[in-house]
Amino acid sequence: MRYSRSELEPIIDELRLVIASVIKNEEFEWDLLDEQDERDWENALGGEDAYGSSMNVSAARDGVSDGPPYDDVVLVLPEYSLCLAPEAHLRIQHASSLSSNFKPILYAPSVSRTDHDRLSHELTSRLDELNRQGEEYPVFNLFTSLREYLALNPLTEPTRPSRPGQGVDGHHDDKFVAMRELRIKCTLLWSHHLLATGKRKKIVQWSTELGLWGISKPGYPGVIIVEGLEADADEFVHRIKQLNWKALQVRCEHISDILPTPPPEVSAPGRHEWLLRHHASLAPVLTDEIRVKEVAGMNEVAELMKQAGLEHVFKSALKL
Repeated sequence: MRYSRSELEPIIDELRLVIASVIKNEEFEWDLLDEQDERDWENALGGEDAYGSSMNVSAARDGVSDGPPYDDVVLVLPEYSLCLAPEAHLRIQHASSLSSNFKPILYAPSVSRTDHDRLSHELTSRLDELNRQGEEYPVFNLFTSLREYLALNPLTEPTRPSRPGQGVDGHHDDKFVAMRELRIKCTLLWSHHLLATGKRKKIVQWSTELGLWGISKPGYPGVIIVEGLEADADEFVHRIKQLNWKALQVRCEHISDILPTPPPEVSAPGRHEWLLRHHASLAPVLTDEIRVKEVAGMNEVAELMKQAGLEHVFKSALKL
């Protein structure tokens, strides 16, 4: 169901207030399923940014709009996510044109059970209080009160066990590398969209940390391809899934045959890199300076995958 802009004016006013309170663009992200709906909302709020971020916060604050005339805009009910902390997000789903009729959903899959329970309790308590008081801006007040709570009661990040073949310092256990049957894995992930700068930085950060080669295509849809040792590729997918992306799918996985042991002249610290350079298909296509290449379109993804001899992975993901 769609509403006129005037019918949603209370929600629009509150969203402007919410956006003005966030520090970074990536702390606010739309959860709408249609690109045009997102553009309509960006225009209704006062700005549009089609490149790199899900919301032009500064334009929305300044009330700048280049969209259709006021009376011509019809909007779906908004859905969006707000960052409470790096490990916790609050998803807001509006159920009607009333700003008070919304459903808040806490998403914090990587925090401890104790932290999740206490944050859920705080959310319920604050929401009940806001409903009793009949606040004019309930989403804004809920969001700011939960951030204030977490500032005073920060979440404790749980310690993830190290991956097989990795020591306590995060480096590969070379005895394990030498003994285990290692394989190269290429994984293609597909998401509804990839716009937020913070998420794009995570792709580069984690790929570099895990020693992966990769390709990233922002926009609609979002496409991510990573290649490296099987355990590292699996760890990357695990981390990406924790970000709660819209309609995220693993579209295709390709696993190589068992890799040969590096020659004896390769020193222990260099075995991991040797295996990648000699057996990862993307290694000769990408450069040392660009372990993860961000491209603009699907045609560029297809060309790079063809050069790497991984065209079958790309075609399989597209179901061709």
